[in-house]
Amino acid sequence: MEFYYVTIVDSNGNTKDVVLERSDCIKHKTIRTHNDHNVPPNITDLKLHVRNKYGDTVEEDCSYDSWFMFTVMDRVAKAICKAFYWIPLGKFTIYKYS
Repeated sequence: MEFYYVTIVDSNGNTKDVVLERSDCIKHKTIRTHNDHNVPPNITDLKLHVRNKYGDTVEEDCSYDSWFMFTVMDRVAKAICKAFYWIPLGKFTIYKYS
């Protein structure tokens, strides 16, 4: 899994994804806005995606009530909280539907 945010790269409004490495701290990163200001990213700017490597086997499950999701979401939430330990729990919400 990777956390990333989107920043503007030129005057035409083109964007790129900036992937946070394990040792990165978002307070040392910047996002370029449409009016050419560089601002620090907010926790709400972060997105999470899974990066698959070539040759990985991927099983797709489109149901939101799957057994797999119920069993892993606690681990995912704990890993996110551990990785972003400096952010108070009240600043973001991780939902688990049951």
